[in-house]
Amino acid sequence: MNTKSYLKRYLNDVIYSQAFSEGIAATFPETERILEGKKVDGISSSDYEVIISLKRAWQYIYDNLGKDFYYEDIALLNAIVSDATNDRPGQLRQEDVFVRDKDNNRWYPELPKEFDVRDTIFKLNQINDPLEKGFAFFAYFTRSQVFNNCNKRTSFLLANKVFLENELGILYPTPNAAKDQEYKIELVEYYKSQNTDKLFKLLLENNFHNYKLDSIRKESKSETVPCHIVLEVIKSSTESIKSDVYDFCGVTKEEVHGLTKDHQER
Repeated sequence: MNTKSYLKRYLNDVIYSQAFSEGIAATFPETERILEGKKVDGISSSDYEVIISLKRAWQYIYDNLGKDFYYEDIALLNAIVSDATNDRPGQLRQEDVFVRDKDNNRWYPELPKEFDVRDTIFKLNQINDPLEKGFAFFAYFTRSQVFNNCNKRTSFLLANKVFLENELGILYPTPNAAKDQEYKIELVEYYKSQNTDKLFKLLLENNFHNYKLDSIRKESKSETVPCHIVLEVIKSSTESIKSDVYDFCGVTKEEVHGLTKDHQER
């Protein structure tokens, strides 16, 4: 499957999609020109900086594949992927922040404590199943809002480091306004409930990519691949995935049979 070659081939797409989810107004051709070091009219210096910082952060991830990341490594990653809006790159958040849901309710994550963050990172690194491990890193750093800023970018990069190391695929946002909004709604719901089921299922179906999954999307003419099919593709590449397809995707064997048949008939 070679997800490392996939990343090299589609890195511009990945960065464009991440920037889109961050509200950056650059088109894909404009993003490509920026990544080539060219100046693009109409793109603010702050938007330009976000795109370049993402490129640097992906290089940092690629250069450190195979090495467990601990507190100092992750703090450096956050600093690298930060832009000028982050006045304390790589530093723990020291102020209260809140997340607002669709009903205008607020949720406040606790202020992070360095000892707790270090302890959690150590425990996350002990997870053997790479799919579970990658999503666990993503879930912890998005919900806890560990750093002063750029936590979502840091979370995606950490998850992808694990996925790349184990030849699973790449997780990145969809450059589609409706699907991106759906993802953000589920993310906020996870913040409040701590239940990852709907969020992880959504991410697997819409945002997990590798050569085989992209081929399935192209053949079915659908951006969405049923969760159980995504897991079957991932599990076929490695014996280290222990996640049960039925539990992880929240479906029964009978439902999987029906979903598979429906998907094949499209």
